[in-house]
Amino acid sequence: RLVPYVARKVWDSISETVIAAREAMDWITKIARLVTKNENPLPFMWSTPTGFVVQQAKFRMDRHQVQTLLDGRMLKVEYLTDSKELDANKNAQSLSPNYIHSMDAAHLQMTINKALDSGRDMSFCMIHDSFGVHATDMDYFLHQCIKPSFYEMYSGGNVLQKFLDEMTPLIPEKSRKNIPEIPQLGDLDISEVLNSEFFFS
Repeated sequence: RLVPYVARKVWDSISETVIAAREAMDWITKIARLVTKNENPLPFMWSTPTGFVVQQAKFRMDRHQVQTLLDGRMLKVEYLTDSKELDANKNAQSLSPNYIHSMDAAHLQMTINKALDSGRDMSFCMIHDSFGVHATDMDYFLHQCIKPSFYEMYSGGNVLQKFLDEMTPLIPEKSRKNIPEIPQLGDLDISEVLNSEFFFS
């Protein structure tokens, strides 16, 4: 009972404090619903800044029931299999977080690649989108690896446009007129992350 309550409160807080992020998440959800209108659905596919191709396909489940005799008693066993129809709700709910996770993973890869290229023989610790090094390497890791990688990822323009370009072929032509406008960019100067004291903790 407590988990749904807390989840609602957290979601409401995101809407109030990180407005642009919520707008982008809602936009991705709308794109997902358009893709699932395809009569011959293909997996959702997009690429990250590292070139990694991500696929997502959550299909509706078909329920099957089997009756069997076991030790003189009749048992009914149910099992589920994927159908050939994309589940609109599951895909809509998961596409936004999966896209964000894929971008976080790309940032991690680019950061570690920079660290390895430095020749400093660093040790790494990674847990999801948190990663670290020994204290002696921390300053270098932050300023020469983490920040520049993030800047490189997002300085090239609107990443949502690239996402849309890759999603559009998956949307039925008759539904493409319903593609919502990409959320407008704010006035953040992405180069400021290079000077931010509290960019990453």
